Amino acid sequence: MGALADLRARVAAALAPQDGDGWDVHDTAVDAIVPPAFMLLWSEPWLVPATHCSWTARLDVVAISNRFDVGSGVENLEALVEVGLKRLAAAGLPSVSAGFPGRWDHGGITYLAARLTLNHPVTL
Repeated sequence: MGALADLRARVAAALAPQDGDGWDVHDTAVDAIVPPAFMLLWSEPWLVPATHCSWTARLDVVAISNRFDVGSGVENLEALVEVGLKRLAAAGLPSVSAGFPGRWDHGGITYLAARLTLNHPVTL
């Protein structure tokens, strides 16, 4: 497995449901989502040079709480983001920034979601 696939696998494993957690984790884009869920997508820019032989890979963890309805689901999204941040830190993947909650369109459906962006060193 390459460095990029390994990073995605580590993130997916860190976020995997435990003890009856009620969400799915998709380690790549899928056409249909049943919220709550996490979906891993490469960010833009995907790779940023760090040194002459290493890179910083940018991976978005999209936390999806529910279909978009104004004022609904914010608490669920906050809880999903908090758990995601804690699990990523516990897995040694703490370099994460969180984007604001809002509309996220996927597969013709609008969801309430937020992006957690990991910046992680990789050697390719």
